[in-house]
Amino acid sequence: MTPGQTPAIANLGERYIQLVVTDGARVDQGVPTRDPILGFAVPSANRVYVYYDRVETLALRRNIQPGWFLGVVIAHELTHVLLPESGHTPTGVMASVLAPDPKEPLTFTDDEGRALRARLSGETTLARLGIR
Repeated sequence: MTPGQTPAIANLGERYIQLVVTDGARVDQGVPTRDPILGFAVPSANRVYVYYDRVETLALRRNIQPGWFLGVVIAHELTHVLLPESGHTPTGVMASVLAPDPKEPLTFTDDEGRALRARLSGETTLARLGIR
């Protein structure tokens, strides 16, 4: 690759969502006033980015299993791709600020659950194939 050239991005089509879990240590350099984000979604590209180091740090600070919280952050970002018209909510999985608390599990609202089931109906998923 020559200088200035961007790497090719795999075209996975509309039926796949690409999940990128990475270390976000240098991602926000140059933007000192912005709080570090745990991840973000690019619905138009069917792509989700999650910064594991940040997820792990926040989980450990709150005495939460990092793997569980990683799942919550991934679910949040995937929902932005699956339901791009829906935004953030004051609480739950789709809250704009995720704060893990073992006493208050993060869940989807009834409306979010219905919308996700409707969006995924007819899709071939691992659960539908019986893979566990």
